[in-house]
Amino acid sequence: MHLRTTMIWMCGIVLFYAIVCTPVYLWVSSDVLLADSVFPLIWDTLMSVCNYLFYWIALSSILYALIRYGIGECKPFFLSIGILSVLRYFTNHIAGCFVTGFQSINDFFSYYLPYILFDVAFDLVLMTIVIVLMHVTFKEHLSIGAKEEERTSFLSARLPLENLFDWKNPIGKAALFAAWVPAAFKILSRLIYDFSYGAPTGLSDLLWMITFYVFDVLSVLIGYVVLIWLVHRSYMNDLKAKSEFESN
Repeated sequence: MHLRTTMIWMCGIVLFYAIVCTPVYLWVSSDVLLADSVFPLIWDTLMSVCNYLFYWIALSSILYALIRYGIGECKPFFLSIGILSVLRYFTNHIAGCFVTGFQSINDFFSYYLPYILFDVAFDLVLMTIVIVLMHVTFKEHLSIGAKEEERTSFLSARLPLENLFDWKNPIGKAALFAAWVPAAFKILSRLIYDFSYGAPTGLSDLLWMITFYVFDVLSVLIGYVVLIWLVHRSYMNDLKAKSEFESN
């Protein structure tokens, strides 16, 4: 995906999450009849999917940009994604306030702002880890100062993948890292929450807990496929644009 397309999709996810997901979740959680139903768990899964999509789109674009342009040329791109990561948590908080009410300035700065900043830092650390892993993966094949011809040759020799799960291919390996990191962070946060909350209170509670962990593990496979598809799509779009430019 190009920067503009990436920003459009990521902005769409941010707005959908803030305008639809958060208000509905807060409304359902405060409703006595619905709070004990299966709906909050289903809605929480939808929200998790939106979060994963945000990461997958961002990381697939970062993956392609690193190969196509190099880490030095991608700094404005990284900055744009970082700014959007910051905005999504503030937008989500404001949308939630329309349901629960706006807090005082003192309450916002003393209680809510630290949580927002923690979430922002979480996103930035996650993406930084993925960028470092990708850079290390490609270091053997592409130098930081590699010319455009070398980068084009690298892409054409490795895309499309010989098979979907070709993890010997550095692009496949980097996509696998990118799919694992958000899932690993999510599983870790679930473990911390579950240990602090305590043991399941019943069979249904245990089954839902297991379901969420299975979903996070499956998200690695789903995310990997999505990442590969988006990277390949970006590559084909570049080839198409180049062909059209040369034919004119």
